[in-house]
Parts: sequence; C-alpha cells; structure tokens
Amino acid sequence: MSTTAVRVWCPDWCTVTEQTHLDDLRNNDGEVIHSSDDFGHVDSEDYALSAIGSPDGVLRPEDPSHALVMCMAGNGELVHPDDMERHARALLDMVARARSRQRERQDDPGSH
Repeated sequence: MSTTAVRVWCPDWCTVTEQTHLDDLRNNDGEVIHSSDDFGHVDSEDYALSAIGSPDGVLRPEDPSHALVMCMAGNGELVHPDDMERHARALLDMVARARSRQRERQDDPGSH
C-alpha cells in the first residue's frame, strides 16, 4: 500500500501552518479553513480574512451567500466583502459631504 503526501496550498495572507491544516482535515470534512491574523483595525473592531477550500488551493464559499474570501470581524461574524465595501463607500460619501458643507460655511462671509 502506498501513501500520497498531501500538501496544502494557502493564500499569501493565511497565517495557519500547513501542519495545522493537515491536522484539521478530518475535522473539516477534508476542507482547509484559511484565516489571517488581524488584517485591519477600525475603531475597536479587528478584522481578518477567512476562506474555505481544498488542500490544492481551490477556494470555494461555504454557502452560496458567501464570497470566496470573507472578512471576519473580531466577534467571529463573517461579513461579505461587498457589504464591507458598500458601508465603506457610504461612510466616505458622508465624510465628503460634511467636509464640503464645512468649507461652504467657511467661505461664506455671512455665516460667521
């Protein structure tokens, strides 16, 4: 009987060791769960990346509503990257409007 050595391919942001992935294959139904250390910090919330795939590097969402790579909040909640981007764009738009109104007031001599 011959055995085949299993190698695990990870995205460059994955901080899980290959040995940990190999040890977890049986518990994860043969899938690899990639995760990063804290990838970003916003206010009091840390974010990391998470993805599920096969050992050969094929990433796939765990369900159809998830992206290939998800953002993981510090509380363990998975957030779709499209939702994160939508919120970020809305926040940037609000900041731009607030700054524009502030400049308008500063440029209007009658507003002082």
